[in-house]
Amino acid sequence: MAGPRTHVVINTDELGDISTALNTIRTRFEGEHSDPARYLDDLGPSRLVDEARNYVDDSREVFDRMANDMGKLKEAIDPVIESFHKVDEDLGNELKGDEGSGPPPNVQV
Repeated sequence: MAGPRTHVVINTDELGDISTALNTIRTRFEGEHSDPARYLDDLGPSRLVDEARNYVDDSREVFDRMANDMGKLKEAIDPVIESFHKVDEDLGNELKGDEGSGPPPNVQV
């Protein structure tokens, strides 16, 4: 008796959405709006500005690390999507057979 069948289901559309979202987040961490230091002087009293400047300086390293991590995650997802598209295409071509009109002769349907 054969064991239970297992199926691998990968929703590449969802992975694509995740990849796009990661890229958007990374871009925001790296973008011009990610440098709040340019707004510090408008905050108010110098004591508040000094504290905010300390926070910004401490946060900059975290933002850089997060942008880098988002980029790495995106780079990891994209090959998965490409691989599953390739496998799907290859399997579809196998089902078409040499003439493109059905499965190869040695495959029982």
